[in-house]
Amino acid sequence: MINGSGINLTPFNALTKAIQPHLDVSLHAYANTAFADRPGSRASIGAYIVTAASLPLIWKTKKQPLVTLSTTEAEFINLTPYGSSLVWINNILTEAGHP
Repeated sequence: MINGSGINLTPFNALTKAIQPHLDVSLHAYANTAFADRPGSRASIGAYIVTAASLPLIWKTKKQPLVTLSTTEAEFINLTPYGSSLVWINNILTEAGHP
């Protein structure tokens, strides 16, 4: 079976149907930002991880491209790619037949 995005989900669906009763595919996501912790540049570091079935699917740590004036601003800048990744993984799981 090939879905609308051209990904062949047949092996994935066969595997998940075999272990479906024992598999918790709920998404868990965590994000954090270290505000202005680099003394030379005063840039913040942002990190996030998205897991499903207790396995990491996407993770990233990156120096933010601009200097922020508050912790809140640094956190919001980090939440944009975090939210995009979460939506993307959720769409893939939904297309594969998981709630």
